[in-house]
Amino acid sequence: MATLDVTFNEPVDPNSISIGSLHLSGIVATVTNVQVINNNMTAEFTINFTGVIGGTLTATIPADAITDQFGNPNAAFSGDYQYNATFCDSALIQNEGFETGAFPPWAIDGFSNQPVVTTDNPHSGSFSALAGQVSGPEANGNSQFYQQFGPVPAGAILSFWHWDYTTDTIAFDWQDAYISNTNGVILQTIFHQCENGQSWLNTTVDMAPYAGQTVRIKFAVHQNGAGDVTGMYVDDVVLATACAAPSPTPTPTPRGNPTPRPRPTPHPRP
Repeated sequence: MATLDVTFNEPVDPNSISIGSLHLSGIVATVTNVQVINNNMTAEFTINFTGVIGGTLTATIPADAITDQFGNPNAAFSGDYQYNATFCDSALIQNEGFETGAFPPWAIDGFSNQPVVTTDNPHSGSFSALAGQVSGPEANGNSQFYQQFGPVPAGAILSFWHWDYTTDTIAFDWQDAYISNTNGVILQTIFHQCENGQSWLNTTVDMAPYAGQTVRIKFAVHQNGAGDVTGMYVDDVVLATACAAPSPTPTPTPRGNPTPRPRPTPHPRP
């Protein structure tokens, strides 16, 4: 747990602030509470870091999300905070969040229908990848993509986020994730499912059995063309290794200098 204090240049209306006023992206964290303190000059948000992978947390208050005591809206604010956790990104997987807007170095090996990189439903950033489909006439075949990486460091874990959609059952359609060797032979089925959760889920895989090897992470959706579509969005695919110095304390490096009142200034307090 950590607290993030956002101090304004005028008292704010406490009724205009909620946990939804602060948006988080980048690493796994949630806003669990907010209180207005310091004679209504400061909003103190409580942040729960729930992921095992450290990195950069971006905290954002959108423009017009909060009003001051006179009803004036705030300017947009964004700050970056480094969170050092148990594991850190090894950077062995490239374009892990599809933020280039295209697949490479991911490879497509299933074209019915062809996977796409899209802005429709990102977990973080602006893009995610979609295998299968969430609307339109159902394709008949496999929609698949993978990335090869290695050698896998000792003690590594693989983490990725997926958002699942289906109107069918596993007898006909499915969403899969695999670890395979460089010839495409499946070494581990991470999941074989037909789910319709329509929310972002995090899956982690212990990569110890593959230490020293070069392997592939592969995502696949199968559809049977009968009219019941199935799809899976994928984002933030990270191979992580143990961090050198774990610490749960975020350190602020805010971006931008909003000028209209109220002006938020971050004062994180562990």
